[in-house]
Amino acid sequence: MHLWIVAAILGLLATAIALLPNTVAGSNSIDMVNSLKPSTAVAFFVVALSAAIAALWVVKRSLQQAILMLGCGTLIGYSVLIYGADVLGNTRSAKLLAEQLKPQLRADSKLYSYYDYEQTLPFYLERTMTLVNYRGELDFGLSQQPQLWVADSDAFAKAWAYDAHPIAIIDPERYKALREKLPVIIIAQQSNLLAVGKPTATE
Repeated sequence: MHLWIVAAILGLLATAIALLPNTVAGSNSIDMVNSLKPSTAVAFFVVALSAAIAALWVVKRSLQQAILMLGCGTLIGYSVLIYGADVLGNTRSAKLLAEQLKPQLRADSKLYSYYDYEQTLPFYLERTMTLVNYRGELDFGLSQQPQLWVADSDAFAKAWAYDAHPIAIIDPERYKALREKLPVIIIAQQSNLLAVGKPTATE
């Protein structure tokens, strides 16, 4: 009976995950949810199936063999879950964004990090970034190099107008508000980050 209960609960979880709306995580995480749903649902389904088989096995064989069956199913489900979780790397690193952005960089391109700081991006781009309205863990360094900090959105608007080829790294939600204030166009993106530049006369 316990095995049937486990199978039923995990089966329901697998079904619920498979049917989970993408928008439940918000617009910034839709790609992540789409990527994780299949592997997570399959993982729970595999364990549920092994629990159901184990429940039948108890009657025909032995409890020890049923537990072994459930253990193997759990191991397979866990392996599927770990394999699927590999996609989370794209939400914790800006490598994909950097690969799109690097060919577009010019010698006079100035990079801004708008209201946040993606720590992996300077490494991949091999460029220093100017922070906009963000200090955080970089407060001491910015006190030594104040030219790498822009105090607020008004100061950023002036810098954006002055620079010939500025590029800003921004959260998709903040981009909606920024495009109403400044001329910006998306030049690179991944699920949780955007890179925006100044549009040319033809754009």
